[in-house]
Amino acid sequence: MDQNVYSVFDILDNILNLTQTYPLDIQHYVKMVKIQDKEYLVVSEKLKKYRKKALKNNKYKNKVEEYEKRLSTVFELRMKYLENIKKISEKLQENFVRSIEGNTLLDLSEPNIEKIPSVIRTGINMSERDNKKLYCTCRRGSYGDMIYCDVDSCKIGWYHFGCVGLNSAPKSLWVCPLCKSNN
Repeated sequence: MDQNVYSVFDILDNILNLTQTYPLDIQHYVKMVKIQDKEYLVVSEKLKKYRKKALKNNKYKNKVEEYEKRLSTVFELRMKYLENIKKISEKLQENFVRSIEGNTLLDLSEPNIEKIPSVIRTGINMSERDNKKLYCTCRRGSYGDMIYCDVDSCKIGWYHFGCVGLNSAPKSLWVCPLCKSNN
């Protein structure tokens, strides 16, 4: 096959490789937005309570200021997570458009099974396979259940449950072993 002509399989595989972690990233940020929404409700209720008390007694003024700052921080975090979701969605759309719009010709004919070494074809050539994104401390691709480290500066980000000793998703924020040891 000519280098500039790609099958539907090649294009779809390329799109899948480019976007394989986007759903995980979006799920993570949606979860973080929900956590911030709950925190916002709790903090705003406490703020209302202390504002009423501050009207009667000036000693609650510091508490009001404290909860106003906390509310502002929660709101900023929520906006940051929503912005990340927006960026991921835009990048997903951009990668999809780039994959189908390039200066390539699309070969819509069915593949010739006799010329394909295996019946199930991935459509990934060797250079694409070598560039496949690696995750976790095991430096392998994404598979099975994976978890995202909640430390923004984490160098790896995504981990396989088995590699970090998890059987199920934790109910709270999760920090990877590397980030724990760095703190």
